Amino acid sequence: MPNCLRGIAASLTLLVAGLGLPSQAEAYRLPQLNFSESEKAMVAEEAFGVHRREAIAVDAVFSRSQMLNWEQHRTRNLSQKEKKAVQTWKRLASKLEYWTYVAGLKKVLLEISRTPSPAIDREADRLAKRVVDTLYELSHEYRIVGTPRLQNVLIKLGIRRKGYCYHYTDALRQVLHLEPWYFYAFHWAEAYGGTRRESNSLAITFKESPFETGVVIDAWRSGSRPFWHAVKDDHWPWKEAFDVLPQE
Repeated sequence: MPNCLRGIAASLTLLVAGLGLPSQAEAYRLPQLNFSESEKAMVAEEAFGVHRREAIAVDAVFSRSQMLNWEQHRTRNLSQKEKKAVQTWKRLASKLEYWTYVAGLKKVLLEISRTPSPAIDREADRLAKRVVDTLYELSHEYRIVGTPRLQNVLIKLGIRRKGYCYHYTDALRQVLHLEPWYFYAFHWAEAYGGTRRESNSLAITFKESPFETGVVIDAWRSGSRPFWHAVKDDHWPWKEAFDVLPQE
């Protein structure tokens, strides 16, 4: 049985807590974002830089920690500037988080490429966006409410349909199959195969590079949030099960 199916009994108490606090459970999911066409057309580094500069400017007026403290205690009335800053933070925070994921994954994808070029940069940008976008969508499709093991319990009880490790892997495989990829290859990665600890994830390598040089996208481990780790450095002993897409 895959590792991502374990821990059922240990999570029962979390299940009770999660079902009893629906607002907190929903807050665990990744936000649904609406981007303009111009925003989506921006390369990851540019978009991250724009949102980060705006965050720095707002932080100088009313820091995010101040806002969170105020929302928790509501001990005073805010000035008009502070009210505007709060609204800006609410609009900005989720987008900054998204672009942090995209820019971070793109950076890793470029690091595993052998000969960086403008064409590889464009494909890495597109690939990073596609992976992160898909995981944001799956967070809602799978109706994630908490930790991976809590999601497993909900599936076992019939309250949720999906959210196991191989669900994420297969969903990413299907999405990536819809587009041409000239520089990157995709693999079904498996750790502890054939044992009760078995786990699955998508691995990305530069084409014709060894599997061990790639990066695993293990969204189950992070409860649908974008998470990646170098194959060779992860504490899970990943091995290639098969190519997700045929090599061209």
